Amino acid sequence: MGRNGVSDQAGRRELYEELLACTNAQYELISSGDSWEHIADHFLQLSARWDEIRAQIDRLRPEPEELNDSDGYLQDLIRRIAIGLREVDNKLQQSVGEAGTGLKTVKDQQKLMNAYYGMDRRGSHAYYFDEKK
Repeated sequence: MGRNGVSDQAGRRELYEELLACTNAQYELISSGDSWEHIADHFLQLSARWDEIRAQIDRLRPEPEELNDSDGYLQDLIRRIAIGLREVDNKLQQSVGEAGTGLKTVKDQQKLMNAYYGMDRRGSHAYYFDEKK
């Protein structure tokens, strides 16, 4: 192990715990139902913090034979982080899908308005007329 094998291990655990807390905070933020405009800054701050923690873990990374996780605690933390990241990714994908559907609806409405009322033309002549039955 490193010079401070026990403290390195404790530090590693703390970093992974912080990474899990950061992942959970991202999930809670995305699940809050608030609009992206309201949560974007905080979400991006959490993402930046996640990257910082990850870089710290990478700097501590021991050789495989040096990692002593006899109680499986780190493995459990890593598993829980992976699950949390999948949940965050699923929520983000869902948000992107909803935004895409909303954008398509707006474009369809714009086409309809342009077709019936000529909103995108300079003249005042409509090209489509509904027949009275």
